[in-house]
Amino acid sequence: MLPREVGLEDPALRLPESTPPSPPPSRTVPADLAGTVPPGGLVPPALSSGPDALALIKALRRRWLLAACLSLLAAGGAAAAVWFLLPASYTVFAQLKVDSTQPRLLSGDSSDGRSEFQTYVKTQMDLIRSRYVLMAALKREEVKRLAIIRNQSDPAAWLAEELKVESPNGSELVTVSMVGPDPGELIPLVNAVTQAYLQEVVQVETKRRANRIAELDDIYTQFRENLRKKRDRWRALAEELNFTDPQALSQKQMILLTTFGEFRRQHAQAHFELMKAKNRLEAHKALEKTLDQMPVPDAAINEALDADPIARQHLATIAKWDELIARYERSAVRSDEASLLAARRER
Repeated sequence: MLPREVGLEDPALRLPESTPPSPPPSRTVPADLAGTVPPGGLVPPALSSGPDALALIKALRRRWLLAACLSLLAAGGAAAAVWFLLPASYTVFAQLKVDSTQPRLLSGDSSDGRSEFQTYVKTQMDLIRSRYVLMAALKREEVKRLAIIRNQSDPAAWLAEELKVESPNGSELVTVSMVGPDPGELIPLVNAVTQAYLQEVVQVETKRRANRIAELDDIYTQFRENLRKKRDRWRALAEELNFTDPQALSQKQMILLTTFGEFRRQHAQAHFELMKAKNRLEAHKALEKTLDQMPVPDAAINEALDADPIARQHLATIAKWDELIARYERSAVRSDEASLLAARRER
C-alpha cells in the first residue's frame, strides 16, 4: 500500500528542511515609481511591457466566451439607443391607375389603345408634380393647418422636392409617396396632392370629353331630325305622284335614268358640234380679214364664174343686153333716146 492511500505524506515529495525556498528574481525600480511597486519589490509580468496583437489574441482565446457576451451586450445597447434616440422614418403612399386604353367617344371608334402609353404615363407623372397641382393641394384647409407646411419658406418648392412619383415600366399604376418622421402629417398631404390631381387634371379632361360627347349627341339628333323630315317629304311626294308601289317606282326610276342618259349624250354631241362650229367661224373670220389684202387672179374669177350655174346664167343675160344695146346704138339717131337709156339701165 502506498503512503498516499492512508493519508501519509510521500517522503519523495518532502523538501529537505535545510533548503529554504528560493525567492523570485528581483528587479530594480526607479525611485519615482517606488510607491507603485507592490510589496516585495516585484512588478507583475503583465505590466512589464505594453500590449501587442499576439497578446491580445492569446487573451481572446482564453476569454472568448466573456468577449462574446460583452460584444452582444454592447450591440444590444447600441441598437436600443438607435431605436429610442433616432427618429423613426415612415413612408406614406397612394396609388393611381392610368388606363392604357383610351375611352371611346363613339361605338365605331377603331382605336385600340394609346399609341405611346409610356409617354402618356410620364406626362401624367409630370402633371402630378406640376406647380398648379401642388398649389391646389396647398390651398386645402387640412394642408394649411399642418406644421410641416407652416415651417417651410416655399412650401411648393419643398413639396415638389419631397414628393416622389414613380411608375414601373409597362404598369398602369402610378405611386405617389412621401417619407418623413410623422405619418399624421404625411397622410393628409399625399391625399391632398392626389385629390388635387384628380380635380385639376382628370376631372377637367373628363368634363371636356363629356362636353364633346354632348356636342356630338346634338349633331346626331339634328341630322336624325333632318333625315326624318326628308323621308316624310319624299313619302308625301310619292303618294302625290301615285308612286307608292315600290316596283312601279323602281321601273319609273329606270326609265327616267335611261332618258336622262340619252339627254346627256345628246347634250354632249351638241356641245361637240357647237365647238366645231365655233372653230370654223373663227377660221372664217381670220380669213375674212386677209381677203381685202389678197389679190385674186382674173383666171380664178372666171373659173369660179364658169363653175357657178347662176353666175353663168347672169353672164348670158348680160351678154344679151350688151348685144341689144349695141344694136340700139347702131340704129339710134341720138345717143339719149329713151329706148337706149332704158336698155342701159336694165343691163
